[in-house]
Amino acid sequence: MKKLVISFIVTSSFLMFGCDEAKLVETDIRVKSKLLTTKIKIGKMTCQGCANGINKKISRIDGVKSIEVSYATSMAIVSFDASKVQTQNFSDIINVAGYETLWFE
Repeated sequence: MKKLVISFIVTSSFLMFGCDEAKLVETDIRVKSKLLTTKIKIGKMTCQGCANGINKKISRIDGVKSIEVSYATSMAIVSFDASKVQTQNFSDIINVAGYETLWFE
């Protein structure tokens, strides 16, 4: 389905703008689709409120598509656009908030 949509956009762009513009649109689509998911083990959380606070802070970052933080497992699962944000940004926010980033997966 994704290839069909991309083909439609590229074909439409070619018809509307010519060959050079169609290549630009196709390139832009590839760059925008760098959606990654990472797991982060977080230390020093003492309650679900801690997890909610981390969730709120990270979800505000441009490029974060979704986040789930669990106090019970001390884990955060973040889906993000790698062209807009890096995992180091998550670690920085977690550490500044007073928690520990133990590892990424």
